[in-house]
Amino acid sequence: MDLWLKTGSCRKRSSADLDIGEETERCATNPNESTECQDSEIRQNVPQSKISNIEVPVHSLASEIPSSSNIDPDDFSNYTKKSLSENEIIQILSSRDFGKEISAYPTTKARKYSKEWEKRYSWLRYSVLEDASYCSYCVSFGQGDGLFKTKGFSDWKNAVGEKRGTFKLHEISKMHKEAMEKSENLLSVSQGEKANIYSSIISKAYEDKVSYNRKVLLSIIDVIIVLGQRNIALRGNWDKKLKKEDGNFRFFVDWKAKTDVVLKTHLQSPGPSYLSPDIQNDIIACCDADIRERIVADCTKAGYFAICADGTTDISVKEQVSLCIRFLDHESDEIREEFIGFVELAASDARTMFEKNHIFYAIVPS
Repeated sequence: MDLWLKTGSCRKRSSADLDIGEETERCATNPNESTECQDSEIRQNVPQSKISNIEVPVHSLASEIPSSSNIDPDDFSNYTKKSLSENEIIQILSSRDFGKEISAYPTTKARKYSKEWEKRYSWLRYSVLEDASYCSYCVSFGQGDGLFKTKGFSDWKNAVGEKRGTFKLHEISKMHKEAMEKSENLLSVSQGEKANIYSSIISKAYEDKVSYNRKVLLSIIDVIIVLGQRNIALRGNWDKKLKKEDGNFRFFVDWKAKTDVVLKTHLQSPGPSYLSPDIQNDIIACCDADIRERIVADCTKAGYFAICADGTTDISVKEQVSLCIRFLDHESDEIREEFIGFVELAASDARTMFEKNHIFYAIVPS
């Protein structure tokens, strides 16, 4: 017990301690009372000996607040700590001066940054706040956390030199060269000297896709033309075992794919096959229009032609007229007779045939 009392752990409170306690209690129970119970007032009731014994923390709040001299939103080091927009990258690559101007660079171990280095190494960018140098190319497009990208280089003693020159070693590094190429491409695009590389890639991919689809369609059209020249029907019956149409068109498409690499790749890949009956009919209609245009063009060169018409009634009791034209071929000086097509008429009399102009529309494509 004596030892415990001697340590002062349970010392008797002095009158000064009581005054402080009473004053604190008065302020707590009377919140509406004016703030006369401030530290200055309490401090007046405390002896100087008590104040001298109060422990004050080593670091104060003022030291935790950054000084305005250490904050510069335009300093280059700010660009190394965030994701950059395209405009910011262009600014980094185009400009060399960032942040506040200084008359002299700070000295570290009797060495300091030199503005002359930027004439030899145009990618150098200096941070006043960090007293460090960065690479504009690597900050913009560099991969990883390199010395000149995020950390900053400040070993001025080994900055330049034939053997230990860090600037020279960085300039020949793979990361720097790749970043420099991307930076130069961006500047060329922004200045209008080069087409947008992304647009070029997209355009090239689009052109390749169009070329591929054309080759596929040409192979399919080739099969339809051959069948049409031989008067062979394209479609046949539905095969229940194979669960597909067993027609001449599909048979010859599969046969052609054995030697046509593009067509074979197309048939094996998912997506539109361009083999449906609707596609076949569209291709046949296009071939019909092209052939008719060529015949009419040759007939027009001859100047004179004869129309051959023969009407029959089909199974649906509709009048069908087959039309052919005869003319002198201007190049071979031979008589040609070409089939134009079938025309459906409401009646087979001469007035209907000529007043309705069916023959004219059959010969001249709309």
